[in-house]
Amino acid sequence: MRCVLYVFVMALILAACSRPPDEVRIRDAIAAMQDAAEAKSAAGVLDNIAGDFTGQNGEVDHDGLARILKIEFLRKDGIGVALGPISVEVDGDRATVKFEMTLRDSTERLLPGGSETYAVVSGWRRDGSRWICYNASWTRQ
Repeated sequence: MRCVLYVFVMALILAACSRPPDEVRIRDAIAAMQDAAEAKSAAGVLDNIAGDFTGQNGEVDHDGLARILKIEFLRKDGIGVALGPISVEVDGDRATVKFEMTLRDSTERLLPGGSETYAVVSGWRRDGSRWICYNASWTRQ
């Protein structure tokens, strides 16, 4: 019986160690959103956005963000997203993430000089085993 208990405890420890740390899961979600944006997939970006999302101090909700993404993806032939260093501060089930994001238009028709840079501050929360963005603000640099 002691051997079975030992094996069970070791299995639990190994399972706990196999889950990536919160910061890594948040960074992975941001990378997935970046890839989705470059693939012009609004649904892919929104996979990591909470249904009760608010942006720009309440000016943009989840549906508004979906519309913005769809319009931008339709207007641009090709889009590139480059992220600067990402700062992640986890506090329990919440996190604050800060980074700079440069959007590039491959045609250079719609963005002056072909790119725009934004400073982004976003709030994230744990949703089961994953992290989702529930608010964000962005300022053009």
